[in-house]
Amino acid sequence: PLSAPSPSSGPSAPAPPPPAAASAKADAAPSEWSAHVASHAMPLLHSVARFFPPEPQDSDTEAFASLVASLAELYPSPSGRSSFIAALASDKVGPIDFSSPEALVSWVSSLESSLTGSPGTFDSHFSSSCSSCWSSDSSPSSLPFSRSVYSSDPEFHFAAVKSAEDPFVAEELLKVSTLAGQLGISTEKSVRKMRDNIAKGKKDMKHYLDYLSGEVEEYLKPL
Repeated sequence: PLSAPSPSSGPSAPAPPPPAAASAKADAAPSEWSAHVASHAMPLLHSVARFFPPEPQDSDTEAFASLVASLAELYPSPSGRSSFIAALASDKVGPIDFSSPEALVSWVSSLESSLTGSPGTFDSHFSSSCSSCWSSDSSPSSLPFSRSVYSSDPEFHFAAVKSAEDPFVAEELLKVSTLAGQLGISTEKSVRKMRDNIAKGKKDMKHYLDYLSGEVEEYLKPL
């Protein structure tokens, strides 16, 4: 059998740092990391705010609020997450201001100022605004998209949502199938089978939407 090397053989391993030094190094990392993340996250928010629709639909404002909420919930450090949420809750930042494009841009600047101490702007992050990206000649995306359906099931979304009408049908089906599950009309297994059948083209979404809507209506009649 192999014998363990003697303690004196080979070069000696470096001594571990004293606890105080290790602690100091660990304490410095969160603030540096949070600043690094903020320096990349804020340009995204500035870009979205700068080109936000001047007359937004409810879906536009909900999408922007969801983007901000997702950053607050998933910010990749505990200290940064706490700072982000505290900034959103502060009077200095306040609720997202959708009253005008300028107000939204100003709101993002206030958020950055609260997080980094510097009221950044779109122009301070970018040297070019790419105005041609938003010209009337720009081609819109050829793929229809639903934020709520994609958030619920990305794979199902791109298997089922093909036409301009599909996002609305898919959203209604998502709501009705969720309600049916809460009422005990459907199960997780039956919902998975439904989505699989739709994805494979065996049944269309309108078929299941009509069926589940009828089942829910029948269930609620006695009430």
